[in-house]
Formats: sequence, C-alpha cells, structure tokens
Amino acid sequence: MSDDSRAVARNWAYEEFGHVELGDARRTMRLVRMATAAALRPGGTVLEVFLSSAERQAAYDFLANPDVRQEDLLTAMAIATASRCESHPFVFVAVDGTSLTLTDRARTMDFGAIGSTANGASGVKVVHAYAVSPAGVPLGILDQQWWSRTRQKKRNDCHDCPVQEKETRYWLSAIAASTGRLAGLQTSAWFQVDGEGDRYATPVRVQEGAGPDYGHIVAVSPIREPSGTIGVVEADNEHVDARLRATMRNPSRMWAIDALGAAVEALIDAIEAGKDTHTPEPEVQKAEGFFEAIRQAAWQHIKQKYEGAEFEHLVRRLLECIYKDGRVEHWGGAGEKGADLIVFTRDPLGIEYKITVQVKLEGAARGAARVSPEPRRRRSSGPRGAAARGSGGHRGPGGTGRRGVPRATCTTSSRAVDRSELQRGLGNEHVALGLDPGAGAMTLFDAYFFVDWSASSAPTRRKPKKDAVWLGELVRGAPPAERYHRTRSACMDDLLRRVRALAADRLRVLVGFDFAYGYPRGFADALGLPSNAAPWARTWDVLASKITDGANNGSNRWRVASELNRALMPAASPVGPFWGCPPGAATATLKASKREGKLAFPFLSRSGRPLPEWRHAEARARSKNPSVQSTWKLFTSGSVGSQALVGIPRVAQIRHDAVLAPFSKVWPFETGFGPAPGPATGPFVLHAEVWPVLFGTEVAAQIAADRELDILDQAQVRALCAWAERTDAAGELGRFFDRPADLPDPVVQDCVEEEGWIFGLP
Repeated sequence: MSDDSRAVARNWAYEEFGHVELGDARRTMRLVRMATAAALRPGGTVLEVFLSSAERQAAYDFLANPDVRQEDLLTAMAIATASRCESHPFVFVAVDGTSLTLTDRARTMDFGAIGSTANGASGVKVVHAYAVSPAGVPLGILDQQWWSRTRQKKRNDCHDCPVQEKETRYWLSAIAASTGRLAGLQTSAWFQVDGEGDRYATPVRVQEGAGPDYGHIVAVSPIREPSGTIGVVEADNEHVDARLRATMRNPSRMWAIDALGAAVEALIDAIEAGKDTHTPEPEVQKAEGFFEAIRQAAWQHIKQKYEGAEFEHLVRRLLECIYKDGRVEHWGGAGEKGADLIVFTRDPLGIEYKITVQVKLEGAARGAARVSPEPRRRRSSGPRGAAARGSGGHRGPGGTGRRGVPRATCTTSSRAVDRSELQRGLGNEHVALGLDPGAGAMTLFDAYFFVDWSASSAPTRRKPKKDAVWLGELVRGAPPAERYHRTRSACMDDLLRRVRALAADRLRVLVGFDFAYGYPRGFADALGLPSNAAPWARTWDVLASKITDGANNGSNRWRVASELNRALMPAASPVGPFWGCPPGAATATLKASKREGKLAFPFLSRSGRPLPEWRHAEARARSKNPSVQSTWKLFTSGSVGSQALVGIPRVAQIRHDAVLAPFSKVWPFETGFGPAPGPATGPFVLHAEVWPVLFGTEVAAQIAADRELDILDQAQVRALCAWAERTDAAGELGRFFDRPADLPDPVVQDCVEEEGWIFGLP
C-alpha cells in the first residue's frame, strides 16, 4: 500500500467523519481510523478490514457502544456529501432500494421478511439517496432509510392505499431528507428514483404530505393521463415548450434534464399556478407569439451590442428614416441640458415644426432605451400665420427666427442656439420617447465589488477552483469581471488598487464581503474593551491588533480565538464561546467541537454579560434557512467564524486606508438604516456585509445564462454584481439598505451599534 493511498484514505476519512460529535473526541478519532482502514481494505467484514486482533476488538467495541448512534454517523456522511455537492450547479441523486439478508433462524431478532414470501428470508430493507456529480463522479450518501417489513400476505390493493401505509413513504423520506440537507446551498438536486419507488406517488409534489417537488425527473405519463395528480396537459398548449411535444407522444418517455430541465420546470410551475394547460393554443395566438419572439430577440441583440449614449445615434438614424424630407440634429453628449435630438420637419401645408427627443435608459435594464415607432408632433404654440415658410433668418420684431424657433431662442441665423433657451422656447413641444416615470432615476453607486472570501491556511492552487478567494467587479457601462486570487493578501491588493482608481474618478463604490461584520450583542463589553468608541469599532480594533494574516494565508486565528475565549470565560468554566478547530490546534480554552467543551448558549461571560449564539440578522436568516451557521463556529463544514476573524481586519484596512478613509463608511454602523446610505455624488465607498446564500435564485440564473461558469464562487460574485447594478438602475437598491419594517427599535440599536446587518436580508 503506497503512502499516497494512505494519505488519500486518511484525508477522506477525516473529511467524512472528523467533525462528527460522539460525546468523546477519542471516539471520533477511532471512527476516523476505522474509516481509513475500510477505505484501504473495503472487504465488507470486520475480519477482512482490520488486520490485527487489537484493531478488530476496538472495532467491535465501537460498533457495540450505545453512545455511537447510527443517526450521528449518517448525519456526518450527509454533511460531508452536501459540502462536496456545493461546488456543482446541480447533482444527480440516485434513490434506490436494496435488501440485507441477515441470518435469524430462531426469529428472535427484529428482522422482517425480504424477497418473495415463499423464500422466507429475513433481514432489513434499505433505501439510500446517493449524490453523483454532473460528470458522474460519486459524491456520497445524502440519506438512508432502514426498516423491517411486517410478515403478512401480499396485498393486491396497494395502489389505492394512502402513502403513509405504503413503503413509498421511505422513498419520500429519503428525498425530503436529501433536499433538506442541500437547502441553503447553491445547488439543485435531480432525483432519479428506481421504479420500486412508486412512479406515480413519488413525483407528485403535494400528494399525501410528500412535500414540495424540487426538480425531480418525472415520467411523461403522470403529466398526460387523468390518473396523474400533477395535471393534464395538452401538447399544443401555449405553456408546453416545443421541445417537450415530441416526448409527450410516448407516455413511457422520461424528459432529459440536461436539455429540457428548464422547460419541465416552467410547465410544472404553470400547472401548480392553476393556469390552463389543457386548451390548445389558437393558430392566431401562435403567430402573435412568433412575432413577439422575433421582437424580443432583436431587442436583446440591440441591448447587447449598444450601450449608453450609442442609443442616441441609433434613434437618430431611425428618425432620419421616418422624416426623410426633414433634418435631424444631434444635441446630446457632454453639456446637454434638455434634448438629445432635434427633428426639423414640415407638415403638408408647409408649416415648420421642431420636435425635441430625449432618449432615456429603461429603469429595469442597463442600456435599454425604449423608442416609440414615431415621435409625437406638436406645432409651435404661436399663431399659424406667424410660422416661417422658408429658410430665411431673422424676420424682425414679432416674427420667428430661422426654422421657426421663437426669437427668444434664436436672435440671428448664425448664433448657436442655447439648449436651456430651446427647452423654454419650445414649451410643450418638448417630448420624450418611451420615457417611463421611473426612468433615469439617480443610482446609488457607479461600481460594485463583491468578494467570496476564504479562511484557507495556505495558498490555493494556481488553477481557479472553488472554496477560494474570488473578486467580482462591475463598473457601470463596462463588462463584468471576476478574478481568482490564491491568497487573501493578493485579493486585498487588487481590490484596494481598483477602488482607489475609481475614487480618483469621483465614483461611488459598493464593496461587500461574505462574512459577518460584527458579533452578537454584548461582545465588546464582555471583553472589557474601553468604551471610547462604538462596540463594533472596539471589536474591529482589537481584532486588527491581534490577527496576523500573512502573504501566504498563514494566520494566527486559532491562537487569537483561544485568547478571546480566555478573556470571556468565567473562572469556573473551561471554555469560551468560540469553538471548532483542527485537533492539533485545540487548547485548554478552544475545543475542537461544541460537545467536547459542553458549550451552551446564551454563554455567561466573565463580566456577567450573557452572549447569545446568534446575531439578530443570523436568527432572521435561520428562520428561512436552518443551515445558517453561528459566527462562534470556526471549523468544519459550513463554518463562517474563521472567515470573520481574518476578514474583519482586512475590511478595516481598506475602510481606514489613508486615501479612502475621508469618504468611506461601513453600513449600517456608520450610516444607520436608510434608503440613501451615501451622497449623490462621489467619491464615496460603502462597505456592506453580504451573503450569497440569500441570492440563490440570482446565482442559479447566472449559471444558466453563462454556461462557461463551472465554479460556484465565480458565479456568485458575478450574479451579485449583476443583481446590484440592475436593481440600482431600477431605483430599487435603496430599500435593501433601509430598516426592515418589522425590526423593533432595540434590535435596530443592537444592529447599528454592534452586530451589523446582512445586505439583502428582508
């Protein structure tokens, strides 16, 4: 057996079981050693896996120990599997059943019947949910269901029985448990269920308490047949994607998720929403839909090809085609005060008109100018006879100037017309094309940066990977950019350089990191920090003074956490609120697991101040996503505490940078809650805590739109930048900085003074 094989086996065993809590760290280490041996020698029995008698006896003792529960081992495997799933946009989850034959001639054990009734074999039934990557790489077990069958005669009416009385419930439980373990992760589960799992009951989303369907592959027949409870669908219905129609002709077909997943989801959503899915679409409506699709495709192409002021030139060309006998002048650009374009034209009687056109960007999409097919025309408010009928210049008192502009706006034929004068002189001739009431609203920011952070203890590999540091950047009017950094220092150097450059251009910049910017209320006072500043600022200062984070990602976070625990814990307590670390980093005051330290919350600190386990924002997020982790947890799957320990000093570094400090703020600590966290003009830099997990829909859409995005971290920062810019352009970003309506005043005070809040959390 090579050393490499042993190292791979040990690493896998530790990843799989190193975080399980069995009441004693020695049991956890025994489990890791047993798993390592099983990986090296997968023989199937204790005698085949363990070579020495001591190892075998230790294995027997472990398996017989009442403190070692099967549920804990399954949970550990499921957590590790879910962690591996997170790097994929979706995973296949194969749900299949099997039987374990166990000898019990006296029938004294709690075994049930397996196989045929005539066979009389005993054992247990098992259903497992096994995750597989899109490339077919096994990722691990997400759930297992065990049960013993009751010995009874075979029934012929099972199809009509409620789900609770059928073995289908175990399959549904495996699906529900797997879905729950993936909740909060940026990955979708496509369940592939063996035929034994009941092809009719399993796909139904709200059938007999089965729960919602999260994207299961379903047979065509339950969709089409009246016996199926999902709904009856006519192939020619408007809600049926054309690519699905061919498959619907064969009831035994299964829809291929790689190509048809989005179409299937859209159809199921239409059924669930109660839309008419059984009436064929009229031919006239099909034709209208065809032309609408062409229009939308053309418009999408225009938006992708042209940006900002370029639309003015497009509109000018459009107007020149409409008014072939007139003249169109471009007045837009720097210094423009009232109109982008002026159209000079005449009606059939020869009366001259001037039409001013203002091209505005649509609020919901950057660079989308909506233009009416023909501008609305209104003639001058002066008497009809006073209009010029030629191209002459100044006509004297009471007349009109060149091209019919009232004298107040043009005193001589050679004088350049002032835009402000033109706007006043034309009065109600000044119209806009496709101008929405909210279009052109003032944005809060000109550039957006979001960082997917990592607390890795060493530089990550050269090839971009997941679970590393990614910096996303989007400057308004420029394409998005994501940069992979092997170290935190490299990322901060890059970010500081870019923000300084944008600030020099007097732009307003939003910067967000994905870790907590504060700790639960009372933390600063419990540490006994001098009350010379707000609690959050005192915490930032102490972390900045204690944490060292080297150029190669080497940090002292375990030692600092141990020191903070020592300062917080009362004399009679062996632990502090921070917990979780590799076994080799554990100290007398920092334990490897929560159970090992017998840690309970609220934690009564040395000062007598109780410290809650969750910040207000985290408690709110947990109500919708129970997988949210506490800031106190520093290690193992899902932990976020280490990122905050090494991250807060980094944010403080850029906040207090000598160049940026005069116009930088941290939300909501320095701004409070409100829809306008910064000035209307730059330079300005705002720092805000942001969690990508709150933007799962946006990230999934980004992955679907950008097929080259195969790294979740990169997709997250790109999606966050795109969402922020799009929402800002629509004038909606401010509400995410505002105070949630149901947040009481004491909670607001805690958030502003010490805990902070999560940007985007409703």
